[in-house]
Amino acid sequence: MLLQYKQLDRRQVEESPVIRTAEVSLEELLVRKLVDASMFEGVLYEHTSNAWEETEVVYLEPSEKHRSLLPQQTVRAYGYTIEYYDVSSGTSRLVTTQSFQGFAQLVTRLLDHYTVLVGRDYRLNYTILDEDRGVVLIFVEPE
Repeated sequence: MLLQYKQLDRRQVEESPVIRTAEVSLEELLVRKLVDASMFEGVLYEHTSNAWEETEVVYLEPSEKHRSLLPQQTVRAYGYTIEYYDVSSGTSRLVTTQSFQGFAQLVTRLLDHYTVLVGRDYRLNYTILDEDRGVVLIFVEPE
């Protein structure tokens, strides 16, 4: 499936420029549409909406709002990987990393509002697909 990422032009939505395209499976499409933001080539984009326009579309806008949460590491984690970060102290601290057998399992984690990590209950706050690293970042706070 073809997925287009368009930078939202609020004055003329139909003229919003395509900034990224990706050929993805249905399961990967679901992951890409469920996250709150995506990072491409070091730029963080907030998702504003999803659409169908003869192809799958994610509208987005550059955003610095959650950049402070991003970890300062550059390790590539390609595969079906989620990194969970505790943000309760105002900075992000890695809690755990989970790898899965496919995108379908990532989708179910993105649908969760709460999770148990290393024996502790957490509430999910925000999600970012870091395409550069090949990982989904999930930011959590203890319950």
